[in-house]
Amino acid sequence: MERKLYRILDANFNRAREALRTMEEFCRFVLNDPPLAGRAKQMRHQLCARVGVLGGDKLLAERDSLGDVGRDLQIPEPQPRKNLTDCLTAAAKRASEALRVLSEMARIENPAVAAALEQLRFECYTLEKDIAAILPRSRFGEVRLYVLIPAGPEGSVRCAGREELG
Repeated sequence: MERKLYRILDANFNRAREALRTMEEFCRFVLNDPPLAGRAKQMRHQLCARVGVLGGDKLLAERDSLGDVGRDLQIPEPQPRKNLTDCLTAAAKRASEALRVLSEMARIENPAVAAALEQLRFECYTLEKDIAAILPRSRFGEVRLYVLIPAGPEGSVRCAGREELG
């Protein structure tokens, strides 16, 4: 495989691995959700195994962090991170983008690895969706008023503001 291809694979392998680790840490420390954290960790380990087939030592040998023309590129207005959920979203997008590049480029050298990386990308989409499904913001974050209706006919209706419910 030529040097340029190894550099692309190395950069995107690092990007995907770091993004999956960020997702794992969010599931572990923010959500306290062992199954989701485990899935992210498993995906990260699968990624490492797949890329290892391509020759991880060769990727590292071709790394040129100091000579990378993208190193000093700055986005004039980077996406703001207002909270931990924004960090998770950015990581999920970064992971899926990097996995897409990896699968496209790996196809040159090893179509079987490319197919496995493509599958991992779809697992990343699913993980992102599963995490979003349990986030409080995705359920009630924009709600300003909650109406509580009792199940029995004798009860009364009580309305409480969001602040009262904590």
